[in-house]
Amino acid sequence: MTKLASRLAAIAFAIAFSLATVLGALTIARSATLRYSELADEKWPLLFNVVWVAFPFLVFTIAGIERRTPWLFALVSTLGAWGTFAVSARNGSGDANIGIGLLMLVSPFAITALALLIDRIRARA
Repeated sequence: MTKLASRLAAIAFAIAFSLATVLGALTIARSATLRYSELADEKWPLLFNVVWVAFPFLVFTIAGIERRTPWLFALVSTLGAWGTFAVSARNGSGDANIGIGLLMLVSPFAITALALLIDRIRARA
């Protein structure tokens, strides 16, 4: 596979994974409450969330990181953060959970930073 093809594949993976993660979390969040989530219908917030989730993977692609460890760390961490959001929304009282909202805003940066640190440590080893 050429370098361009592998980068395009990584970008396609990032977008597909992000879309599945966001839609999955919104589906889980609404399944218990049986309330319809307006977030799944509004295209701009949905697009923002998809790009936001894809951020670490897009950074890895741009930086040319091909080792599996940072990718797997980002994958598991992203699923953990969005799983926490889904469970919080599903089991919450229906009010806005400001703490989880702030966690969701910061998580792509924290995940990216930690994954890049992991990549640097693995590169030295």
